Amino acid sequence: MAPIAFFDDSGFEGCVILNRIDFLERIKPGVYRMGSGYLFNRLGVQCTNEGFSGLEFASGIPGTVGGVVYMNVGDNGQEIVDAIDTIEIVTVDGRHQILYRSDLAFGYRMSPFQAMQDLTAIVAVTFHLLPSASTKEHQQAYLKK
Repeated sequence: MAPIAFFDDSGFEGCVILNRIDFLERIKPGVYRMGSGYLFNRLGVQCTNEGFSGLEFASGIPGTVGGVVYMNVGDNGQEIVDAIDTIEIVTVDGRHQILYRSDLAFGYRMSPFQAMQDLTAIVAVTFHLLPSASTKEHQQAYLKK
């Protein structure tokens, strides 16, 4: 059962969209493409359970993939940007673009999307993770903190 989201629109003049772009595609081992509405903590658990490292910290962070990319979320030395391969966006004029991490400037809790004037939405993200025998131990350490 999907959680119900509420928004107090009192005094808000705009449009609120509940992101339901919720899919996970395994392109090849360690390469995951998912919709921006996919739950970030669920992604962290799945990748860790499959033995891939880079998003262990995600298991304890609520939010959606699109939201955490927009904020460049991180914890204990890991940041979401470190695992990103590509980000798919839609612009105000309806263009679908695929952006490569190497072409984008991220900073501490900052992404280029925060200043992007023509961004309508982040729609999908592809992550490239590395196999690791110790990924579950790292995940457990993050969850204990």
